[in-house]
Amino acid sequence: MIRRDYFGLPEFSRHFLPSPFTLNSIFQQGTILLGRRSISLNTETLQVEKPKSHLQGLRAVAVLEIAKGGAAVAFGIWLLSFRDKDIGDMMANLLDRMHIDPAHEFAIRLVSMADKITPEKVEIAALIAVLYAIVRFTEGYGLWNARAWAEYFALISGAAYLPWETWEFLRKPNWFHATLIVINIIVILYIAYVRFQVHREEPRRAPPLSAS
Repeated sequence: MIRRDYFGLPEFSRHFLPSPFTLNSIFQQGTILLGRRSISLNTETLQVEKPKSHLQGLRAVAVLEIAKGGAAVAFGIWLLSFRDKDIGDMMANLLDRMHIDPAHEFAIRLVSMADKITPEKVEIAALIAVLYAIVRFTEGYGLWNARAWAEYFALISGAAYLPWETWEFLRKPNWFHATLIVINIIVILYIAYVRFQVHREEPRRAPPLSAS
């Protein structure tokens, strides 16, 4: 009868196989021995560190995204303050204070649109604002910590907004939309430059196989 050890292996196998404790110590040191060669598993050497200038730029973009999220939260809270109010009467009073003729077609349309705003629609709009804020806060966190997924997300979201912002500017040119377009283009180009630099540096920083 073959005697087995604590781990259920035949006793003679201990002379040929390393113990689990030995394997554990090897993995903790970050190196797997493969004959006469070894491959480093230290994740710190595999991570491409960004230059300090890139980190500062990414954090500047992160502050911008966090500010967008804060503005969205404030807008959502402001919307909820009108949940239990008659939006139509408020619009009529506003037009009266602005000395706009309530019989004017423009004023009639505004009051009619305001009357259609229900408390449920206000809550939905506030919820959308909060969800938008969560997305911006998440992106800001990722950019602040120089996460690659956040950089890619910033590229995709910025490129997605650009056609709409350009259309709004062409439809009604103004300094507000022009500023949004310029800021968006700067952010897109900068993030694309950072990703290009990272991909260019990755082959140089790849850890070579070392002979043991």
